[in-house]
Amino acid sequence: MPSFKTLLKLGRVSNLPTVWSNVMLVVALYTPNLEAQTLLLMLFFCFAGSFAYIGGMFLNDAFDADYDRQHQPFRPIPAGEISRAAVFSIGFLLLLLSFVCFCLVQLDMTFDFTGTGSSFFINFRPYFLIVSAGLYGSIVLYDWIHKKFAFSVLFMAAARSFLILTVATTIVNIMFIPGLIAAAVHFVYVCSLTIVARLEGKMPAFKGKIPYLIAGISAVDAALILVFQQHLIYAALFLLFVPLTLRLQKWVRGT
Repeated sequence: MPSFKTLLKLGRVSNLPTVWSNVMLVVALYTPNLEAQTLLLMLFFCFAGSFAYIGGMFLNDAFDADYDRQHQPFRPIPAGEISRAAVFSIGFLLLLLSFVCFCLVQLDMTFDFTGTGSSFFINFRPYFLIVSAGLYGSIVLYDWIHKKFAFSVLFMAAARSFLILTVATTIVNIMFIPGLIAAAVHFVYVCSLTIVARLEGKMPAFKGKIPYLIAGISAVDAALILVFQQHLIYAALFLLFVPLTLRLQKWVRGT
C-alpha cells in the first residue's frame, strides 16, 4: 500500500492552486456576483480540475517509468514505492472522476409523483463533449509522447486551455470572448513555461525559475479578471495562490 506522501508526490499537488485559479477565473467571468451558488460552483469545478490535473500527473509518471529508472530513480515507481500498473489505474480513474464532476454540474433531475418513479438525465451543453474530449485527450497525449517529441509542449498548453474551455462550456451554451481569450493567453504562457523548463539545464539564466513561472499561472488569472471584470477580490485571491503554490512546492516537488 503506497504512503500518502507517495501519492502526493505522484500528483504534484503543490501546483493545484494554479488549477483552482484557472477554474475560478472562468466562473468569475461568467457569474461575477459573489453568491452562495457561485461559490458552490467554484468548489465543484476545483474538484473536477484537481482530479484532471492529478490524474495527468499520475499518468506522466506511469508513462515515464522506464526513463525515470535511468535518470530519476528517486521517483516513486522506480523507487519501488508503488507499481506502474497501480499508477496507470489511479491516473485513468481520476480522469474519469473529473469528467463525472463536470457532468454532475449539468445533471437535471426530474421527479415524477404519479408513481412511475424519478428520472435523471444530463443536459449537455453543445460544445462540452468536444472541448472535454480535447482536455482529456491532450492530457493523455502529452504524458504519452512528451519524452519523444519536442512539439508535445503544445499538448501540455492545450490541456490548460481546454480546462478553461471545459469549465466555460459546462456553465453556458456558448463560449464568450473572455473565456476564449483566457484560454489563448494560458496556451501561450504554458507553452513558454514548458520551453523554458526544457532549456533550464542548458541555460544557467533559467535555473531555478520554473517554480516561479508555474506559480505565475495564478498571477495571469489575476490580471485577466482585472482586465475583464475589474474584480479586486478575485484578483487578490488569485495573487494569494502564487505564494501558496511556492510554499507547497517546498513540501512536495512540483516539477
